[in-house]
Amino acid sequence: MSSSFQIIVPVYNEEDVLPKILEAAATAGYLDKMVFVDDASTDGSRVLLRKWVSSHGIRVVFLDKNRKKEGAIREVLESLEARRTLKPYTILLDADSFITRPADGVSVSTALENAIASMRDRGLAGLAFRIDAAIDESSNFMELCAFADYSSMQFDHWVTSHQQQLWVINGPGGLFRSDLLLETLRGMQPDFDTGDLLITARLMRKGHGVAFYPDIQVQTFVPRTLKAYFNQRRRWERGTTKVLWWERAFYARLFKRARLLAISTLIHLSLYFGILMAVIGMASPSTEALRWIAASYFAWLFINLVKGFCNVRMRNEGHWRKYVLFCAANGILWIGVTVWARCAGFIDAVRYFSRRENEFLALAKQRQTQE
Repeated sequence: MSSSFQIIVPVYNEEDVLPKILEAAATAGYLDKMVFVDDASTDGSRVLLRKWVSSHGIRVVFLDKNRKKEGAIREVLESLEARRTLKPYTILLDADSFITRPADGVSVSTALENAIASMRDRGLAGLAFRIDAAIDESSNFMELCAFADYSSMQFDHWVTSHQQQLWVINGPGGLFRSDLLLETLRGMQPDFDTGDLLITARLMRKGHGVAFYPDIQVQTFVPRTLKAYFNQRRRWERGTTKVLWWERAFYARLFKRARLLAISTLIHLSLYFGILMAVIGMASPSTEALRWIAASYFAWLFINLVKGFCNVRMRNEGHWRKYVLFCAANGILWIGVTVWARCAGFIDAVRYFSRRENEFLALAKQRQTQE
């Protein structure tokens, strides 16, 4: 039976992790469903992909100019549409992520078709898969902290999914109706910062439902160095701030309609206040400031431990004890690194909008002069 989906994987400078992704896909049996798009990589990614084209017959689109992630995905979708080979559903998979074999023994392709059937029956536009950080005995401090982050996120998805809404269909792995995904991408300006969140917000703004589908598990390789981790969190905050501003009318309506997603939005907005207080406390340390930071840490830890405990799948898989330790460590990383990364990202976004405003004013002045 012909499949109803394609898996699109945008690639940009991923030579270090790409061999693991290709091997995992080949082992799990879904390599033939994948379409890689090399977004003008400057490292060895192209050479590696060409080798796999020769040895395994994988499908790859090579772009001569960098289109950014959303632009690269759009290029592939439009190419498939023009050739009338675009499948009704598209799985987006980051180049540092892979789908794990289901525990019930069915193939990955069958599991994905089951997800599509569920999505079709519920009239949804997209599904967020279960995302876990890929960890093993050699994983370092930051990778273990990332495991706690993603595990906590699964609870948030589960809650908001009850109203067919999500904070974000995460980049490492998600399922979309191809026509709606392409329509959304055509209305977006490609940007490395904002893609996943902006796609999700715009689908919901147009009245399309999205949901969490934990039966498909995606493991993603996460930053291993402090520099890479800092840059990732900085980029995430920069992108989130942009989307919150661009889609402010949509997020404001969530509060008017008492949607569960409004709680996630409020929590994120409240974090700005928490970050400010943490920065003030660290800049001028005092006994009271240290007490406040400690109280914030334990409150954050308690909330995330409750989220983790509610994650029945994780408990059944025997990850609960690990999660407690990883979550405690993640709080330390958050105070020492993430706070500053998010501050930098927020400042980046403010500068971005300030620059755009100055460009707009200059253009308006130029037009007035010409008139």
